[in-house]
Amino acid sequence: MIMFNNYFDVFMTSYAGILGIDYSKLKSCKIKFILTDFWKIVSVMGVLRGVFRWLIIACAFVILLGGVWQLLKPGAGCRSPGSEAPNFSLRDLDGRPFQLKDFRGKVVLLDFMATWCGPCRASMPGLKVLWEEYGGRIVLISISVDPVYDTEDRLRSWVRGGGATWIHARDTMDPPLAQIYGVTGIPTYVIIDKDGCVRYRHVGLTSEGVIRGEIEALLKG
Repeated sequence: MIMFNNYFDVFMTSYAGILGIDYSKLKSCKIKFILTDFWKIVSVMGVLRGVFRWLIIACAFVILLGGVWQLLKPGAGCRSPGSEAPNFSLRDLDGRPFQLKDFRGKVVLLDFMATWCGPCRASMPGLKVLWEEYGGRIVLISISVDPVYDTEDRLRSWVRGGGATWIHARDTMDPPLAQIYGVTGIPTYVIIDKDGCVRYRHVGLTSEGVIRGEIEALLKG
């Protein structure tokens, strides 16, 4: 017990010293000093409470800022991991470079195709109708997945023959853009919303009405 009391006195003397309190006064039970030191303890605890309160406020503010950034950063509106549309850079048939991110704020319809593809040719009239209807509000890009066969001259002939006045390009990227977008068959349609997120995907000949409904939903959103 004596040893315990000695250790206790050492501990209390050290701790009281940190707070600026004379432990010997507390030990001698002099009331006026006890009261004085008591108010010192109360004051210190008040300061600590204030510091703790501001730490909580600061943490909450940081969390709030993080949440706002998550909402505002590019791709933040995507519903699931991996649904943000990969950016890419190509050249149109006039040699002008463009990137997907150039069209942020608009609905984008990517049409992966080739001029030798029968279903792609069959889809041309429907794409033309959609372009004439939404041309001012959407971006339509037809991308040939076979740049070796589809030379610039052959693709220009395709454009003239179908009256297709939207953007056409050849997939000259390395790795190919079709590979990046996981294209396994053509035509493949990828519809991207105003925030740059992939919302719809179709493989094979797809009804013009289906694509129209999806574009309308994204334009209203």
